Amino acid sequence: MKKVLLAMSGGVDSSVAAYILLNQGYDVTGATFTLWKLNNRSNEDDISDAKEVCKKLCIPHMVFDFSKKFKEAVVENFVSQYKNGFTPSPCIVCNREIKFGIFYEQSMKLGFDLLATGHYARIIEENQDYHLKTAASKDKDQSYFLYSITHNKLKNILFPLGNLSKDQVRKMAANIGLDTASKPDSQEVCFINGKYTDFLKEYTGYNPTPGNFIDKSGNIIGNHTGIWNYTVGQRKGLGVSFGKPMFVKNIDANNNTIQLVDYDDTFCKGLIAKNICWQIKKPSNNIKAEVKIRSKSLLSFATITPKDDAAKVIFEKPHNFIAPGQSVVFYDGDTVIGGGIIKSTIN
Repeated sequence: MKKVLLAMSGGVDSSVAAYILLNQGYDVTGATFTLWKLNNRSNEDDISDAKEVCKKLCIPHMVFDFSKKFKEAVVENFVSQYKNGFTPSPCIVCNREIKFGIFYEQSMKLGFDLLATGHYARIIEENQDYHLKTAASKDKDQSYFLYSITHNKLKNILFPLGNLSKDQVRKMAANIGLDTASKPDSQEVCFINGKYTDFLKEYTGYNPTPGNFIDKSGNIIGNHTGIWNYTVGQRKGLGVSFGKPMFVKNIDANNNTIQLVDYDDTFCKGLIAKNICWQIKKPSNNIKAEVKIRSKSLLSFATITPKDDAAKVIFEKPHNFIAPGQSVVFYDGDTVIGGGIIKSTIN
């Protein structure tokens, strides 16, 4: 019987994942992380919920204190990215550094055969190799957030919910009497309550420096209240009236300027991505693939040119509202073939 260490957040997804794994004949142990101890916040309630689920399912429960690593790798990165004009994706960083980083390493050291999570994605073995696939339920697919898992780890990872919808998971939880059946989904940034800007001010202890709005020619057209108060694609809440819709296209932390443009000027023909993680053998030449520039964006075709640990991505049709700091993920049908962090756009 193979031993599985399951990451349990205290929510319905990981609770049902534990039940499924038990019914598949695995020897399951639940594990919850202490992730943050900052600004009078912690995830102690989630730990308690996970412990109760494990008790009901009669499986062991472990707690790992990853708060120091989480603060350094996820929270500090989040703050630094916003201070430098980027739009970070903390879930992707957490998956890379925590769940499939330090937690994966710990699970292997402790003698577990497999690691499991409640993500909606699939890992399929084909031709003696393992491939990261989209979830059967496209509405809940989380493969975008998982592209940075090192390929050689896939053989030791299970996603028990990959073939289920969220409704099916909640119904299963209710049928077996789990208290987490009706628990609301967690928000995307788990360590923040309310506005991210309020968190940044509280965490850093200061307000960002006001600066200038500029047009596409570099002319000053108004004043902003600090770069972390704005995101690429933003139209409302600029604090200045221009008599027509204007959108944030670029945020320049070095010059403390924010470029505003008309809608027609928001489009870009491509982007440069860094820190590329390939789920296939790194291509030696250009490849054509479908890409996502946001978790909820539609797939669209692009030509990808690899170079060292970076890549140039040229879209078949121009895209807009591309935010440096977010990730671009490459797909071949339902298979994730790679991805990286957006460094800059190509106009």
